[in-house]
Amino acid sequence: MTRKLLLLLLALLFSLAMFAGCSNGGNANQTTEAPTEAPTQPPVETLAIGETLVLENWELTVDDIEFLNELRSGMMVFSPDNDDQIFAYVSVTITNRTEERRMMFPSVLQTPRQLIPYLRYDGGGRRRRVQVRGYGRDATDRPTNAGSTTDARLIFQVDAAMGTSAQPLELEIRTNAGETVGMFELR
Repeated sequence: MTRKLLLLLLALLFSLAMFAGCSNGGNANQTTEAPTEAPTQPPVETLAIGETLVLENWELTVDDIEFLNELRSGMMVFSPDNDDQIFAYVSVTITNRTEERRMMFPSVLQTPRQLIPYLRYDGGGRRRRVQVRGYGRDATDRPTNAGSTTDARLIFQVDAAMGTSAQPLELEIRTNAGETVGMFELR
């Protein structure tokens, strides 16, 4: 009985909070300000394969990109979700510049400064990385010891035509808050 009463009280409290947030306080003379424009972000230098992006806590070097029909790890074979897709397999070197063991690309984003890699193509389209569970070289959720360097892979599922296309392709590193902090030209 007390559990039901507690749930009822919590639901009532939530409803009151929502109602209070929607009201304008009864002030008929209240004016609203025009929305302000979001501050523009300064342009980010585009790096080439082999160059290093230096951030506060990390260094990231893109070593190579390959397009693969499947990934193999020992006896395991990983295939894309659809027949008309392939893997874009970006080899990277990650250096942890902190004093603690950390992950550069965690799968669970908890703060606005955590990093997310995207593959940019066709003048603005983006693909977010995929996590291939069980694939030992994946950079997602891969910890790097303090002051250490590790080789890893960023994996993206892309349309098969992207592998043979001559269109520009870039690796964009963004924060969880949407700020671009690094760009690599892949082709």
